[in-house]
Amino acid sequence: MKIAEIQVFFRVEGWSGRRWFWFWLFWSLLISSVYWLWGPYSYLRIQDTTDFNLPYRIAAARDFLTYGITYWQPKLSGGLPAWTLPQFDSFLLAGPPFYLLPPWAAYGFIMWLQRFVAGYFSYRLCRLLGLSPIASLFAGLAFSLNNWSSIDWTLYDGLGPPATPLYLFLFEGFIQHRSKIVAMILVGLLGIFVALVASSALYTVFFIAGLPVWFLLVRKRSLRDLWPYFLLFIAGAVLAEAPVVFAMLTFVPDSSRSVVIAPVLTNSPVAPVVPGMSEVLHRFRVQLGMSVSNLMLGYAAMAVFGMALVRQIDRLTLRLLLLLVITLVGAELLQIGQVIFHNLLPLSTGNLRDFNQFSIIVGVLAAAAGLHLTLRAVTELERVPSIWRRRLVVSIGGLVVLIPLLVWKDVAVNLARRS
Repeated sequence: MKIAEIQVFFRVEGWSGRRWFWFWLFWSLLISSVYWLWGPYSYLRIQDTTDFNLPYRIAAARDFLTYGITYWQPKLSGGLPAWTLPQFDSFLLAGPPFYLLPPWAAYGFIMWLQRFVAGYFSYRLCRLLGLSPIASLFAGLAFSLNNWSSIDWTLYDGLGPPATPLYLFLFEGFIQHRSKIVAMILVGLLGIFVALVASSALYTVFFIAGLPVWFLLVRKRSLRDLWPYFLLFIAGAVLAEAPVVFAMLTFVPDSSRSVVIAPVLTNSPVAPVVPGMSEVLHRFRVQLGMSVSNLMLGYAAMAVFGMALVRQIDRLTLRLLLLLVITLVGAELLQIGQVIFHNLLPLSTGNLRDFNQFSIIVGVLAAAAGLHLTLRAVTELERVPSIWRRRLVVSIGGLVVLIPLLVWKDVAVNLARRS
């Protein structure tokens, strides 16, 4: 891909691509400042300490700098060689930042990078979907703030959920390259990159499952034409995980982990306990109720309100709402299926409910689509003078864009505490 093609690929309407880049850079530095502004005394969340996340990375970086890549890591049960760090989490964000920077600076760097990628590429993805600049701006602000609280993304997330808009944006851009061979190479490299910067167990496998759904449902692309790209993306992700798989096959059988794995691999004499249908339905209702938060309802309401104003069913908005339902309900169905078949398939471990992590970005996109329709309806008011229509569009857009900024009450409190 030539430099001229890259410049066209990243160009946006309205502001130049460079201006939007600097806007999202400043915004991400602003909302992540609580994590790096005060240096060693910056705000640190419990999720990154009680889970042994941050201390592990600091210890791994210290051991790596002291002993090199062949050092045996005793931090995990049974031990792992240092070069298998991606087994614990994403390699590029679990290792190098803590090798090169003081722990507080590495932590702040990751918090900033997550929010920059989330905001900038949410905006770009919305523009790719044909949404207005104001609606796209709302999407970037909302998704960069994630769940509108001060806890949002952690070190475990890496460039997984925060970077979903980036991967969707790049995948579609790559497959549109005029050379199919170059497109396939780029898609394969994208699969390697995703596997290196996101947790394979907590994100990559779910993204692989959701990628075809996105193109089939939202982008209306034929899977018959896209299956070679999907397979190459999966091949790249698997290739990036190969060293981890090799390390586990080599070291784990003779480690203390075999004590945990052995009973699972043997035939247990205990009869499987399968929950009854009433219990299954009860779990489904409870977990789905916990997943459908006020935030999700607000996103869906914005989408429905926009379609009501234009008095027509907008296909993009409707497809995004349908995808939102799939990510929420589908996650619970996967989890219920795991509960039912877990004793029959003892190796089916893990939390399949993690599939609902895509509900936030899909909800944001649906809300942005609804805002786009709302602003379009205002501009089409025939009885209102054009100058007042423009003022009304700016007022509505400004009011909605300000809603995500309510998170600043939490950020300001935390920053005041640290000061």
